[in-house]
Amino acid sequence: MDALIVILGFIILVAGHQLPWIFVATVGFVAGIFLGEQQILALSGLKLITFSIGLAIVSGLLVIYFRRIMVVLAGFLSGAYVCYFLPKSLGWSTSWVSLPVLLIAGAICAVIILIWYSLPLILVSSLTGATLVIQYVQFQRISELFLFIIFFLFGITAQWVLLQYSRPTSE
Repeated sequence: MDALIVILGFIILVAGHQLPWIFVATVGFVAGIFLGEQQILALSGLKLITFSIGLAIVSGLLVIYFRRIMVVLAGFLSGAYVCYFLPKSLGWSTSWVSLPVLLIAGAICAVIILIWYSLPLILVSSLTGATLVIQYVQFQRISELFLFIIFFLFGITAQWVLLQYSRPTSE
């Protein structure tokens, strides 16, 4: 399952803005894993994978009818996810992470996506993709911070270039 998460991380790293349904479905999948592992549900193995895939499919399909709302909701969850897991992945202290901090981080991401949409979505999907990749892949002799910066910059650059080429030119 780690390989699937890394692949999804790379996909949203490169095309999170251009394919919002994949961004929302990936966030739904990761949220399904997080929720399924909690004490209330306590899912494992095939049940956890099925629950996560089901949540990803439902959230990906809801983008068809409620695109802006689902992208903003995914932005909220992504902001909280990055705030919670990025410091852990980098080996930093996480004593400052609490529920109010996660809610504030998620709210900030949701509001900026709601207001400006394109550029914040590129930023948030690049942060989320880079966090997913460094969280589940371990490289020897390369620091996680360096990898995060490289993946993050790669994601922003790739999505910016794709955004520029997707706009019609005025002649």
